[in-house]
Amino acid sequence: MGFKDFLVKIGIAQKTGDEPQISRELKLEEIQNWVSDEERYIENKEKEIFGEIKQNINSFSEEINEKLGILKSLDVGSKKAEDRIKILVSENKDNYCSVVFEFLESVAKLELRSLGSLIESSHKMFENFERKSHQNYEKTTILIGKEISDIKEKIRSLSKYLSQTFKSGEWIIKSRIDVDLIKSKLREIQETDKLAQKIDEDVKVLSNKIIDIEDKIDNTNEEIEKIKLTSDYIENQKARNKILQINNEIADEVSLLRAMIDFRALSNFYHISEKEMKIVKEYKEDFFHSFDETNGAEILRLLNESKLNTDEIRNKHGFILELKKKTEDLQSSLKKDMTEFLRTNIYELNSESEGLDREKQKKAETYDKILAKKQSFVCEFKILLGNFNLALVE
Repeated sequence: MGFKDFLVKIGIAQKTGDEPQISRELKLEEIQNWVSDEERYIENKEKEIFGEIKQNINSFSEEINEKLGILKSLDVGSKKAEDRIKILVSENKDNYCSVVFEFLESVAKLELRSLGSLIESSHKMFENFERKSHQNYEKTTILIGKEISDIKEKIRSLSKYLSQTFKSGEWIIKSRIDVDLIKSKLREIQETDKLAQKIDEDVKVLSNKIIDIEDKIDNTNEEIEKIKLTSDYIENQKARNKILQINNEIADEVSLLRAMIDFRALSNFYHISEKEMKIVKEYKEDFFHSFDETNGAEILRLLNESKLNTDEIRNKHGFILELKKKTEDLQSSLKKDMTEFLRTNIYELNSESEGLDREKQKKAETYDKILAKKQSFVCEFKILLGNFNLALVE
């Protein structure tokens, strides 16, 4: 039989289905003081029971010792029986007396530290006595009755007394277990509170950093807007717009130039030259890109060599080069754009802000998980407090 089974047997582990009647409400910060008071109360009540147990154990031990002396002094030789039976009974009587003596020593050594440990140790003590003494008792009773049965009955009375005492003190064991569980659960709640507070502080720090970055971005945007009002910036923008306009015109002219070229005739002329055919193919498939690489010098060479060039093509090509020269001149006239560095700075600040925001979101998710975990602890905590007719005020 295990300790838990033994508790069930004597009634300590029996469960009740009654709902607790709340007699007192406590705030979370008041629980620790209540725990300390409850532990002192349980300890005092346990000491009272131990005092009673010690007194009664001493009384029982004296009575058993007295009856043990009577059994020891009993002369088996005076009994009317065969010698072999007398010898058997005498040996078992002496063995039984030794076992009883060992039992009394075990009783005297019982440690009154906690009711739970006392129940377990006394249970083992009675089990050992029963196991060691059974055969000696049975064989001794062949010739001896009252003297040995008196001892057995007195030991049974001691066992019954302890069982009844343990049953009356079952609330102490349950209360001690529940108080320990409350302490443990309180620590878990306090730890989640500390962790939640730390994460909340981290989130606030991250939020402040993001606000600082947003302020820097706003200030930088203001600087950009001021620069946009300067004459240099306005002139630059005009030049850029002109460059864009000319580039669009160049694209249109290059498209017209392509339409003027007879790629079939070029292919027929250069079909035996792998190198020249490669150039023709490149211009035919991506005229804009190929023209841009050398300003059309390659295709113009092939047209001249094949006698397929025309004044119209030459004029169009020259006009395109003039347009390109205008964009180069305009490009070289541009002054340094003071907003570029600031825009780069804004990009970097936005990237930093996004990183901090992601970190903040992770912290917030962790915070929510911790609060959910705490709520689970609180639910368990309330059930434990209900065992003491207490309610938690949140």
